[in-house]
This record gives sequence, structure tokens and C-alpha cells, in this order.
Amino acid sequence: MTGSTTAKRIVPAWSYKPGPDVSDVPPPGLARAQALARQACAVGLSALEPGRSEEEIDLVVSDFLAQNGVEHVWTITNVGLGENTKICFPTKGPGPLKAAERDVLMLDVHPITPDGHWGDCTRCRVLGDWPEASLALADLERIHAKTLAFCRPGMPAGAGSGGPSHGVAGAAGGAVAHTGRGGGRAGGAGTASAAARSRHRGADRPSQPRAAGMGEPSVMAANPRGA
Repeated sequence: MTGSTTAKRIVPAWSYKPGPDVSDVPPPGLARAQALARQACAVGLSALEPGRSEEEIDLVVSDFLAQNGVEHVWTITNVGLGENTKICFPTKGPGPLKAAERDVLMLDVHPITPDGHWGDCTRCRVLGDWPEASLALADLERIHAKTLAFCRPGMPAGAGSGGPSHGVAGAAGGAVAHTGRGGGRAGGAGTASAAARSRHRGADRPSQPRAAGMGEPSVMAANPRGA
């Protein structure tokens, strides 16, 4: 730095409060962003039918977001059918794979609203007659609901480990043997993964205006098109 240059600090756009930066009520903009992400997922899931491709579902979601003023996402919309339900990376976009008569769709949407808030929602839908996958998804939805009910403002991110999820999984009679990013087995038909994978970004640090909310329940099928 030369004597003629005036340095300027680069700081976050939001301020930090002394002590726990916690509120019982989320920022309104964040709530709107998360509601929009959920709506986009619902629209994408409703477009699922045999023969519909991942790329086509992605366009349905993109069109909905554009109609609601969204011009940017903070990572790609993940659309996975069949084996692709096990992939959720920004390097693997939606492809030409088409839905079979019996399938699972995983959809992960990440809108940025015009006011700068980030949303994040994952949803799954079982297509066709597949009782094992439907049971796994129902179990994970119950785990997700109990996890949200268990959480409280100011709770460290790891405080609920093994709590409500463990209890619900046991009550399901072993249908879901394990939850989390690594997945588990669902009725022997495939792997199940709770997108209640504790993706409350920044849950154990001061809240950020653009941070997303909890993830959502999802099923990942190891062999959706087979027996």
C-alpha cells in the first residue's frame, strides 16, 4: 500500500450483535425465499410423469422462478431420476434421462430473490406403484417434521444428533435404518437419505440475511426401475 492510497475495510453487509445473534422469528425476506423454493419444488414434482426428462423438469422449475422475479440461483437446480437421485452436485446438471413407469424424482431448488435472500428446498416424489419407496419417503417426512419441532432458536447445530430422528426410525420398525448424507436402506428396495440432512447453513454461527433454511425430506433409490 502506498502513501497515496486510502485503504477501506471489506466487511459483511450485515452487522453482528454481541452475544448470541438469535431471533425467534426469521427475517421476512428469508421466509419469502424459502416459501418460493418450496413452491418451485412443488411445481417441478407436479410435472413428473413417465417419459418426462430431467431437463424438461428443470425448465418447468426455471419458468416458475422467472415468473416470480427470480433471475439467479446460488447453485444449479438438481434434478435426479433413478440412479441420479444419489447425485446432488453443481457439476452434474439435469440430463436427458427420462422417468420410467416406476421411478423416484429428487428435486433441489436454490433461488436468490430480487432482495438478495437465498432459498433452499429439496423434495422427492415416488412415481408408480412402489410401496417400499413410498414408505421410506413417508418415514423421512415424519423424521423431518419431528426434527423441525425439536429445534429451538440458539440451539447448536449438533445438539439434536441422534434425537428425534433416531426415535422415529426405530418406531418405523426398521424401514429406515439410517438417515443423513450417507443414506440408509429402505425396505431393501434402495437407499434412503433425509434431506433433513441438517442443511441449516450457518446454524451454529450468527445468522446471515441470505442463508437458507432446513433441508427437506428426500428418498434416493438405488434401483428404482428394477424389482
